[in-house]
Amino acid sequence: MVDCKTLDQQFRKVGVEFFTGVPDSCFRPWINYLLESRPADHVTATVEGEALSIAAGYSLATGKTAGVYLQNSGLGNLINPLTSIVDPQVYGLPVLLLISWRAKPGHPDEPQHRRMGESMPSMLRTLGIPFAEFSEDKLEDILTQDFREAHAKGQSFALLMRKGDIDGYPDPPNVEKEVSSELTRWDAIVAVVEFFGPNAVYFSTTGKTSRELYLLRDETGGDHSLDFLNVGGMGYVSSLALGFSIRSGKRVVVLDGDGSVLMHMGTLATVGHYAPPSVLHVILDNNSHDSVGGTKTVSDTVNFELLGRAVGYKRTASVNSRSSLQDELGNLRNHEGPALIWVKIRKGSRENLPRPSLSPVERKKLFLNRLGRD
Repeated sequence: MVDCKTLDQQFRKVGVEFFTGVPDSCFRPWINYLLESRPADHVTATVEGEALSIAAGYSLATGKTAGVYLQNSGLGNLINPLTSIVDPQVYGLPVLLLISWRAKPGHPDEPQHRRMGESMPSMLRTLGIPFAEFSEDKLEDILTQDFREAHAKGQSFALLMRKGDIDGYPDPPNVEKEVSSELTRWDAIVAVVEFFGPNAVYFSTTGKTSRELYLLRDETGGDHSLDFLNVGGMGYVSSLALGFSIRSGKRVVVLDGDGSVLMHMGTLATVGHYAPPSVLHVILDNNSHDSVGGTKTVSDTVNFELLGRAVGYKRTASVNSRSSLQDELGNLRNHEGPALIWVKIRKGSRENLPRPSLSPVERKKLFLNRLGRD
């Protein structure tokens, strides 16, 4: 384990001062440190490829190498700019990749992380990116020798880390302003599910939203066959719901999050353009990557209500109370979609929130059986 100040000193020694990335719980201490010590040297990105491109632009402006942090599940989002922008055969703008290694072989993890966990080293080799696994004792040698050798060849370099490798660092004071709302995520999910009941199918986004929906079904004796939990592929739940709605003939409710929407915000335009009349897109916005450590998103400068209207959603609304959410749900009875409700919620989730006991394959079978496609 390394403390943030020592880590910073080691990075600065090899000329890496600026960092950008998509928040992950592994890097929460490091992000907190940057936010407090030098916020001008840090940018929170919405998706990993964007972060890499920001780093490349910084390199063009300064001649210096930037650091990009990400969970390994986001490595797929990096492949295009890795191979077509920063690669030594293109512009040769190398970066230092800090990658958290979920599902490292021998370390059990959730199903959605296993494939990337086992294949990441071979993927990095295929992409021509040298890498090293974090070791506090070897960190200085890794950076001053391995990283510098790769950098001299115009190659990016990856430092693979795991949660706990970086010592904890407290949340900076007054950096994250709490969203003003009487609603929690749980409150909003309960209200939506109670309103539509079994008359809709539900697509829920990655992380705690899906886990809370699953827990709600367990606690109420509800029906898991109504739900498609998009536990992996962050940012794609609305795309899944759009494809489903085109041919299903069902009322479709999308339970999304601000981090998820921001990651692939272009999907809003696709939904608005094709205008599936049965889709309700519920954006649960707590201005936070709540499922991976709680780091702030950039949603506090985004108006999802106006954005939805601008790209073609037929009805949009913003709510931050139980009564306003109930009223808006009632208004949908007389309107075709696609509709969007932007729900401001507080950070946090149910205590001791369990993970789904059924596997993704088992849940898919229940879902398809419900549709008569067993």
